[in-house]
Amino acid sequence: MSYELYDILTIDKVDYVISSLVVENNNTYFLLIEIDEDENINPNNIKIMKRPLNTELEPDILEEILEEKELKKVTKLLENAMVDDLKEVE
Repeated sequence: MSYELYDILTIDKVDYVISSLVVENNNTYFLLIEIDEDENINPNNIKIMKRPLNTELEPDILEEILEEKELKKVTKLLENAMVDDLKEVE
């Protein structure tokens, strides 16, 4: 499955909007922000998840990032991508 910005994903019965995504090192990384039933965001519940690009088994499964170094790098990439997306809108 292909994901795009602003798609809504449900993880453990909680809805999240994709607010940023980047492809890096054979993974797609997602910055997810919780939303309620009216699609209002809850900035207190944010997840950063990844999906390997080369997976044949369960390709729609998102994984948590467990390595601190990877999480730090990916967080910066996702922030930069979000800023770039905002610049394109202006």
